[in-house]
Amino acid sequence: MAGQFRAAQSGPCLAVRVKDWRFAAPALLSGLAGVGIASHFPLLPWAMSAAFIAACALFWAYSRPWVMVPAMLPLIGLAPWTGWISFEELDLLLLAVSVGGYGQLALSRPYSAAFESTRAVNIRGAGLLAKLTATLFAMSVLVSMVRGFADAGGFEFGWYQGYREPMNSLRLAKPYFLALLL
Repeated sequence: MAGQFRAAQSGPCLAVRVKDWRFAAPALLSGLAGVGIASHFPLLPWAMSAAFIAACALFWAYSRPWVMVPAMLPLIGLAPWTGWISFEELDLLLLAVSVGGYGQLALSRPYSAAFESTRAVNIRGAGLLAKLTATLFAMSVLVSMVRGFADAGGFEFGWYQGYREPMNSLRLAKPYFLALLL
């Protein structure tokens, strides 16, 4: 019986251990947000959810997920058919990149030395002035978003709102925070 137990343990291990929780939280939150948005997609929500999960897996397996974003830009932009302007396919693509990239870092997947040097420069190389500028600009974007909500009559969530409604403020603030996430 003990020999069988050892043989079973020597096979492929399906257990996943998180090595760094600082990267696991953004991956999990990005994944939940992406699945939530994809499940409400107007055209075949089940297909968009499956495509989002497949993109997350693809970006996790690929060592530099951000390189694939420009290649996928011609495939997105279905606003004339869906009626969505608050949330777009680009948001789902960037959330999938975030899940894949942060998932790699959280699970300590092996990656190339070039990726390690890039990651070291991007994370540890930001000076105090750069961090302060990014924080002040984020606060400015939040203030403008709150003012946009107030001018539109208060915040009211809706999947199909137009340019004069409150969700337009979120649509305009979203790119900066997605860029910070990446």
